[in-house]
Amino acid sequence: GVHDTRALEEGVTGWVAKHGKAQLVPDVSKDRRYIAARRPDIRSEIVVPLKREDLVLGVLAAKSTHLDAFTEDDLTVLSTFAAQAAVAIERDKLTRHIQKVSKLALGANIKELADAVALAVQDLTGLSVALWLLDEEKRLLRIRAHRGLRAEYADTATMPLENSVTAQALAEGRLLWRRDIQAD
Repeated sequence: GVHDTRALEEGVTGWVAKHGKAQLVPDVSKDRRYIAARRPDIRSEIVVPLKREDLVLGVLAAKSTHLDAFTEDDLTVLSTFAAQAAVAIERDKLTRHIQKVSKLALGANIKELADAVALAVQDLTGLSVALWLLDEEKRLLRIRAHRGLRAEYADTATMPLENSVTAQALAEGRLLWRRDIQAD
């Protein structure tokens, strides 16, 4: 296996990882971003991002010892492979998260389970996430696990159930979607 670690934006590969845009480089000697690492005989390359929506998961790079070795058709083919690879990577991630959450669900440690769920949601969506659990005695929700929130907020935040979208969702037992919760 090749072990070539680069900083984001280093080389054409790093640039594609950072910007999420494919690059077809007919002559690497004329591209200031190119870094001749292990193979000084490389003359052209094509690099495409592996993406889920706007999130870059990785890159797929093909190199050649010939000048102008790649075409727009090659770009299309590699982009198709990259899209399928991204789907496979995401599916694998989802499977691993489901297995972990399922295993934890069989145990009694609610904190570990909540942490695993919050991590899985953030990892799969790229969003900040909070898992709120019901305190039935006080009729409010408290954050039990989170990712991407300030600890001082997450440790003290509560949400009363009365007159809230959350209360409505709990009462109706279904998911509710609101574009702007400030407007409700």
